[in-house]
Amino acid sequence: MTEELISALVSAAGTVITALLGMLSAYVVKLIKSKISDARTARVLKTAAECVILSVQSTAQTYVDELKKNGNFDKDAQKAAFEKAKNAALAMLSEGAKKTLEELFGDAEQYVSAQIESTVRSMKTPA
Repeated sequence: MTEELISALVSAAGTVITALLGMLSAYVVKLIKSKISDARTARVLKTAAECVILSVQSTAQTYVDELKKNGNFDKDAQKAAFEKAKNAALAMLSEGAKKTLEELFGDAEQYVSAQIESTVRSMKTPA
């Protein structure tokens, strides 16, 4: 009985978290659109998104897929994959792009981290 209750609570929490992530994503998109006021900013945001997508795909191909194949993709491996993707994306961004992201969002690293989470989620969700 207790396991069923815990399972139900975890399931409900997952549903709530998924809904909140959807709302947060919509808010971030709205915020980004309101912040895009010129072509340079739009280019930086596009470049940042491309860097994140490339880093996530590369990390998945070179690190995650092999671990998953061998059944070794645990929480520690997830954290390591996240760090690999984040470091790769940040390395691809110019200092000027990072500065623009900081002006727009306060922290380029946090922005990249959020984009990685969003990208990973969209890769997991079937279209």
